[in-house]
Amino acid sequence: MREARKKGRGIWNPDDPLNELPFEFRLRMNRKPDKFAGTFETKKYVKPEEYKDVPLENRVFFWNEQDAKKAGFTKE
Repeated sequence: MREARKKGRGIWNPDDPLNELPFEFRLRMNRKPDKFAGTFETKKYVKPEEYKDVPLENRVFFWNEQDAKKAGFTKE
């Protein structure tokens, strides 16, 4: 993801950009964050309302806290 972003590939292509990331669309539709967010690098997760604390390039979302724990993530 970092390389694609850096080189302007895929959804980061400046000639055909993605105007809204999927999680941004869901957030706009739901009006509030509802997914736990984790960081790939640290295997830590945060509550839905703290998702902005997780760097975009390392962010993974979970349906609930139990799913985050099952994936080996621990609460930050």
